[in-house]
Amino acid sequence: MTAVSHHIISFCSTTPGQHAADPDSVTTETGYKESDKIFLTLNLFVCACHFNTRTSIYDAEVPDTSSETETTVSSSKSPGVRRIEAIASSFTVVSFTILFVGIFLTAYVYGLDGQTRGVYQTYATNSFDNHSLLSTLNVVKAVIAAAAQPPLSKAADVFGRLELVTFSAFFYVLGTIIEASSHNVQTYAGGQVLWQLGLTGFQLLFEVLIADVSTLRNRAILSYVPALPFIINIWISGNVTNAILANSTWR
Repeated sequence: MTAVSHHIISFCSTTPGQHAADPDSVTTETGYKESDKIFLTLNLFVCACHFNTRTSIYDAEVPDTSSETETTVSSSKSPGVRRIEAIASSFTVVSFTILFVGIFLTAYVYGLDGQTRGVYQTYATNSFDNHSLLSTLNVVKAVIAAAAQPPLSKAADVFGRLELVTFSAFFYVLGTIIEASSHNVQTYAGGQVLWQLGLTGFQLLFEVLIADVSTLRNRAILSYVPALPFIINIWISGNVTNAILANSTWR
């Protein structure tokens, strides 16, 4: 468009004598060459067509696809994620407080149990005359704790957070029962694996729940709620194990 306008201005400012300087050219009565008039007409026609095309493109209505995008994103979420988002949106101050008090108490229970169970494990392997397997049991539990997190997190997204709580509680209790009733180190090790699976489910679920119901402003502080009981249990776990072993057995 700018180049064509520049050409028209240059053409109009040229005197007839300048165009007639070419002896081989055919000029009209006004002094302009017939070929220049044809070229100018074609340029004006192309310029008008180009302007009309650009105007029609800019004036066209852009379809609103925001609602379709939101629908696509919502449908791509797992059922468990959609369910917890609906629950979190209806949370009040009371329900929020109840949730985190429950998380704190549950973390206190499995924290105290974990610190005392490590002492009982030594007595258990010694009673089976396999004290050398103590380190092996610890390695197996560490592997289970690491390997179980990806499938458990996927299960929480697909089936839901409450279902994962039930799953974790079931294996936590089942593993404890198997350990307490075991008569050989193999059975005891199997109970340890199931107990560790339930414990990992609890620990993972609490972090996921905190991320679901908290905001970026308070998430860093709330994520320490499951770890607060360890500040208490570190001072009392020794007294608990001494009192139990003095009056009972590791079972």
